[in-house]
Amino acid sequence: MTVESVASTGAGFVLTGVPLLQRPGADALAVIGGRIAWLGPSERAGSLGLPVRHLGDQAGERLLLAPAFVDAHAHVLLTGRGLAGLQIGRKESAAELLGALAQTVAARPGALVHGQGWDHTHWPEGRPPTMAELDRAAAGAPVFLTRVEMHSALVSSALVDRVPGLADADGFDPGGWINRDAFALASQSIAGMFTDDQRREQVALALGQAARNGIGSVQEMSAPHINTLAELELTRQVAAGLGVRLPAWWGELATPELLDWARAEGLVGLGGDLNLDGAIGSRTACVTGGYHDHGSSGFLYLDTETATRHIVDCTAAGLQAGFHCIGDTGVTTAAHAVAAAADQLGVDRIRAMRPRLEHAEMTSDRAIALMARNGAVASMQPMFEAWWGGPGGLYEQRLGVDREPMNRFASLHRAGVPLAFGSDTPVTPFSGWEVVSAAGQHWVAGERLPVAEAFAATTVGGHRAVRQADRGLLEVGQAADLALWVLPEPLVDGWPELSAYAPLPTCLATLVDGVPVFDERGLFAEVSR
Repeated sequence: MTVESVASTGAGFVLTGVPLLQRPGADALAVIGGRIAWLGPSERAGSLGLPVRHLGDQAGERLLLAPAFVDAHAHVLLTGRGLAGLQIGRKESAAELLGALAQTVAARPGALVHGQGWDHTHWPEGRPPTMAELDRAAAGAPVFLTRVEMHSALVSSALVDRVPGLADADGFDPGGWINRDAFALASQSIAGMFTDDQRREQVALALGQAARNGIGSVQEMSAPHINTLAELELTRQVAAGLGVRLPAWWGELATPELLDWARAEGLVGLGGDLNLDGAIGSRTACVTGGYHDHGSSGFLYLDTETATRHIVDCTAAGLQAGFHCIGDTGVTTAAHAVAAAADQLGVDRIRAMRPRLEHAEMTSDRAIALMARNGAVASMQPMFEAWWGGPGGLYEQRLGVDREPMNRFASLHRAGVPLAFGSDTPVTPFSGWEVVSAAGQHWVAGERLPVAEAFAATTVGGHRAVRQADRGLLEVGQAADLALWVLPEPLVDGWPELSAYAPLPTCLATLVDGVPVFDERGLFAEVSR
């Protein structure tokens, strides 16, 4: 738009005195009706006839205005529940975890103890606590502690007693570390032990954390083994009230009734955490040749025919389809299913719907080629590689040193596979710049992604992964989903300094459709929904 046309359109506001990411010469931006209406130099902003908010007077700080981030794979209620529960993500030994558990029980004897995030990969004991050890620390309280990747958990005997059928479910271990059906059954039972008021508080806690990290859109991956339909609806209601965008998925195989419901409710699709396999940490991801440190090859929960039928049914109903797939067998099964669906319905129709492979950590060249040809999106979590890749890391422990690289960001990008990045929170926390940084610091140099491509996968790529073309760019006509940052270091080639150990930008405000969902200093107090 020209200055004159903006001035004639009516209510809105203009921000001045703040550099715009990758927009040389522009330090002002006008918003009208929740959309970016104009970009340009601050000296021309006064002629727009709009209220001006000058941001360049923040005590000499280096500021930057950029598109708000997207988290393309999140579990909002579980994230909030973890934030409100026992904090075990940074425990460095089984003994430390047991000590924290005992302290929690002492404060609330007999109450349910729920915690998330333990990872025994580098613990000196070389193992998680046993059920007997949990029982002693918990003094009879029910305990449910999920492992960091959320595919297994530790349970106390009191929790087993409260969940009918748990001890007989597949994946139950009397030692207390459960997975598969037992984990799903226990998770569903745990969900019923909270009130709706507690759930609302948990959702608000999680979405507040997202907004404080410059994230304006969170893609919710609900599924029967994670939460209930009622909890999904509650999550969507809280998000709407807070103004955070929440495109939502339901992870269950398509049926006529479920497809009708998903369309009526405005869901993106059926997929997300519809599991084709499990996770590396729990040795449930399906891997060719088996695990280096265990005799198992993991588990494949769906075959190619079933996965293909799901994609075809979702596509015919105008919904996206997708799968959780991590091991090479799981990813290849998903890629072949997408290809088979394209053979049935036509490549163009499948590409238009953008089926998604969530995680896609072990991708063969063949799987990458099938994904690229048929328009499948790789929805990935770069922090996985940062946390568990490299010499001596979890991936090497589980899979050995001779495997192909995990998380092949650059290979996928070079092949033309659309990328969308997220956190899988509560597995890794909500973060924007940390995700971008991790994608550029892959342990294998050839899989490192340039900062521009990594940022795109964490913004516009996330929007496009749910078929939204009008968000994620600093361009006229795009939604005003924006984040204002304080930079600890000068820009490098127009980007924040994201090298290893460099301090990351700090978010001052996050706007969705031009309205603040986080505003640390009240800079946008006059703007309301």
